[in-house]
Amino acid sequence: MKPQKPAFRRRARKRAANPARLVAYDFETAPIRSGTPRPLYLTAAGDDWRYASPIRTMAHLHDELVAHFLTDARAGTTYAAWNGNRFDAYFIAAALVRDPAWRLTPFLTGSRELRALVIHRADDPTSRTRRWVFADGM
Repeated sequence: MKPQKPAFRRRARKRAANPARLVAYDFETAPIRSGTPRPLYLTAAGDDWRYASPIRTMAHLHDELVAHFLTDARAGTTYAAWNGNRFDAYFIAAALVRDPAWRLTPFLTGSRELRALVIHRADDPTSRTRRWVFADGM
């Protein structure tokens, strides 16, 4: 019998991997009517960063996202929704969708539900380093 090649072969990396910047975020919500939540408060926490603020309106949420989350210093960060229940990424999308400065790209599940939202600046829509990901977590 002819010896078979191993199915997988380990290759050494050419350079060290960059650690992922991961921040957990969470919206506190209240129902407007049955099945329609409204964001009231936003919190976020990462290794070196904490954020908490009440949310008055969707325009206020937009301003807070641009000022504190979508900054050059935080570029490349993945924000994971804590207990998102598939709503948190929709809040982010609703706050930013009318602003022409941002390009939103959804990642959908097999059943066409929103799994994550990738945000780029409209003037640099293909950059891998100047992007932010808002993912629905547990």
